[in-house]
Amino acid sequence: QVPSKIGVVATSLGYMNTETMLMQYADKINHYGREAFAKFSKNPSFESYVETAEWFSEMVGFMSEFVKNTLKPIRSKLLGALVKKKVLVVIADTDDVQDVSTYLRGVFRSVYCFNVGDAKWRMLLYQEPILGMSR
Repeated sequence: QVPSKIGVVATSLGYMNTETMLMQYADKINHYGREAFAKFSKNPSFESYVETAEWFSEMVGFMSEFVKNTLKPIRSKLLGALVKKKVLVVIADTDDVQDVSTYLRGVFRSVYCFNVGDAKWRMLLYQEPILGMSR
């Protein structure tokens, strides 16, 4: 069951296009992707998804030591965090999103806050090149 009050905070860690990502990380993505799928399939829950996504980000090499260290002071407020294509995605209870986003704004240039299921989520990800997302 997915918690009813989930907020997402995202920020850019730089830019990486899909072709570059696949060239640099294809072997790790394939290897750890299979493991992540098997791990999640054993327990297909929200908690398992968040845990597996974070583990995958770390194993592939997307989650740098800098990012892990940056998140330490707010770790207790997070449900999880992952990185893909230089986008840090932090998942928190909506009651903690303000604190998390304020902290991350002090570290990164800008952050974007979303509610899960918010239509703006999709629109902004595809319209904001700062997030490093390609269509």
